[in-house]
Amino acid sequence: MHPLIPGLIAFICGIIFSRHGEIPAASVYVPFAVTLSIPVILYYKGSRFIALSSAPAFFMLGALFISPFARPEFPPEHIKNFIMKEDYASALGHDVEGVIAASPEFTAHTTRLLVSADALNAAGKRIQTTGLVQLVSEGQLEGWRTGDRVRFIARLKEPANFGNPGEYDFSGRLNLRGIFTTGWLKDGKLLVKIQDGEAGLARFTEDVRERVRLFIEKNSDNAEVLKALVIAERGGVEPALRDAFVKTGTAHILAISGLHVGVVAFFFYRFILFGLKRSERLLLALNAKKTAAMLSLPFVIVYGALAGFPTSAQRAVVMAVVFVIAFLFDRGKDFYNTLAVAALIILLIAPYSVWDIGFQLSFAAVFGIVYFLPRFKGFFEREEDEDNKKNGIIKRFTQRRVFPAFAVTVAAWLGTAPLMAYHFNMVSATGAVANAIVIPLTGVIIPLVFLSSAISFVWEGGAAVMLYGADLCLEAVKWIVVTFTRIPFSWYWVSKPTPFETGLIYAALLAAANLNKRRVWAYAAVASALILVSSWGYWTYKAKASDELKVSFISIGQGDCALVELPRGKTMLVDGGGFYGAEFDTGERIVAPFLRYKKISKIDYMVLSHVQRDHISGLKFVAENFDIGEFWWNGGGSLGRLGAILSRKKIPVKILRAGDVFEIDGVRAETFNPEDGSGFDKNNNSLVLRLEYMDKRVLFTGDIAADAEEKLSGKDIKTDVLKVPHHGSRYSSSDEFVVKAAPTIAVISAGRGNVFGFPHTQTLDRYGRRNVRVYRTDRQGAVTIVIGPDGITEEAYLTGGV
Repeated sequence: MHPLIPGLIAFICGIIFSRHGEIPAASVYVPFAVTLSIPVILYYKGSRFIALSSAPAFFMLGALFISPFARPEFPPEHIKNFIMKEDYASALGHDVEGVIAASPEFTAHTTRLLVSADALNAAGKRIQTTGLVQLVSEGQLEGWRTGDRVRFIARLKEPANFGNPGEYDFSGRLNLRGIFTTGWLKDGKLLVKIQDGEAGLARFTEDVRERVRLFIEKNSDNAEVLKALVIAERGGVEPALRDAFVKTGTAHILAISGLHVGVVAFFFYRFILFGLKRSERLLLALNAKKTAAMLSLPFVIVYGALAGFPTSAQRAVVMAVVFVIAFLFDRGKDFYNTLAVAALIILLIAPYSVWDIGFQLSFAAVFGIVYFLPRFKGFFEREEDEDNKKNGIIKRFTQRRVFPAFAVTVAAWLGTAPLMAYHFNMVSATGAVANAIVIPLTGVIIPLVFLSSAISFVWEGGAAVMLYGADLCLEAVKWIVVTFTRIPFSWYWVSKPTPFETGLIYAALLAAANLNKRRVWAYAAVASALILVSSWGYWTYKAKASDELKVSFISIGQGDCALVELPRGKTMLVDGGGFYGAEFDTGERIVAPFLRYKKISKIDYMVLSHVQRDHISGLKFVAENFDIGEFWWNGGGSLGRLGAILSRKKIPVKILRAGDVFEIDGVRAETFNPEDGSGFDKNNNSLVLRLEYMDKRVLFTGDIAADAEEKLSGKDIKTDVLKVPHHGSRYSSSDEFVVKAAPTIAVISAGRGNVFGFPHTQTLDRYGRRNVRVYRTDRQGAVTIVIGPDGITEEAYLTGGV
């Protein structure tokens, strides 16, 4: 029996329903008291249904615990209340004072600081404030510690998602952690230290971490990866190497988690046990295994502290402590209840962890091992005959050591693969094999790095030799993961499964693991598989049988991107957006997730209006990772890396000119610009494309300005839906152009709070005077236009107005 499992499930359901169902905390107290009384009464009556009857109480408890995070009450002095008022900001931004609340986080190009704000300087006044600010600065900002008092000038804003279906809930995750304000630091000089933090344990830990960082950087050729393994700084890992780890299903090695903490715990457990066994007196006086397990915990906690106790490390340490305590109380084999206790402790401390991908993957991996591994035993626990015992040393070693180790990785892979498909839209076919090789090597690397870091404080030369051993093992790991990515079909992208489909995959796996038990499991496995296949078939049929033209203007930030779903299932992607920063790839982070959410794996027609970063950058990732039928563009400029991808994949390229006409499944595609690709600048040479279906028209205009608009005004450019030129610039959408196009719906693709001030008020006025319904991606998120037998319908993903 596993009495805590119903409670854990109910607790999680309470958290989810309370947040999304907006259950207020005040309405939970009375039902909680009532539901709690039921298991209490049953306990005194000696009932066997105590665990099940406690589920409603756990549900109410989950709703109660998430309430302060899901619906916080802001005091008047909270920093969030000041950031939208211009009176409190200068031309450079908001002038804020506060204390660094957590260890800085580094990426390859940026530094992230969490500051607890306590003062805002504005208009000659010093205003007391509260609240956390997540501050991001370009470059590596060195020398900052938890507890330092700082002052900075940055433009603050509320975190916001782009507003596309299926996107990662960035703002929601920050909000649940109590962060409602973010800021971008233009220059590191705008951040100054007012006072060093007070001496204490936190300060001491920061100093130790800094010394370890310097030691690794000085003595290792793989410093960025090794820092990720011991002090949780993984931002410097090269993108190509990081992608190789992701594709082989070994990316968890780069983030301190249960694996790392487990390795440290196991290493010191074995080391201490070895020492205890050297003394006969200690063996007689103590339970050696329990003593070794208990004494390994301080090393686990030190390792977590050295990592800076990021969320993943906190979670792993809690799990390790709970499992050791269970072992001490002779409940070490009660895996399900132990796992439930660990999950409940974490969720009681941080109930928002339910939505944390690391939390889900960690517990899914452990559950996979606990559930599937016993069902694999028949494959490697077979009785050996005398002949095998005498002559089959290699066979016995394989059967007793290699097979079980491989089975553990397969079990963990089965536990996490559906979640990997759901969150990352990727499945690694070789993940189990890669992990079976890489994890043992990691089990050598982590103790070597940990011990060498500790020894470096007293003997750096000896520590450097030990670190060199970790370097050699890491070189082997890197070679293995890169080699596995080169194996054909070793990994592949998948469309994002719905939560229902993800549940069906798990149901099929759980049932299939019990096929040799009862017949009902076979029926359950077949039923789950059939429903899953039917679900996938439904999406394919829905696209192929559609008689609608659907245009989704994706909220891409400051750029353009539109997905066109043609009747009968073909697709067209017009532009791909692109940021000017080096780290954020709009194709990978916005466009691809949107396409996979829509279960699209092929773009039949990729269209580029013109070569500018905010239109072309996102197309590179899509071209690399999706099937592309044809590529259309205006022919102006160099396609750079995108051109190389198109050439390597042998994708047909067409240069379009005004007057070109195509017919695609009943949709007429006609181009109006450019005439010959010369005479105008890049913007005015943008490809202007109109799609017509069922006598309704959609006009894509790129970044054309007044010169090109004037030339187009002599043509029949009438349209029902207009993609507003150049993000709503004042130098586009001239009166003559708007009159000639005569749209009823206009869509402006612009970034929230962009530095250009798009869309400009004058432009909005021109459309407003003609009663055009205007949609803006910066305020309303993705905008979808559907043309069908019933005419035109439009829908914005977010609420909001012009």
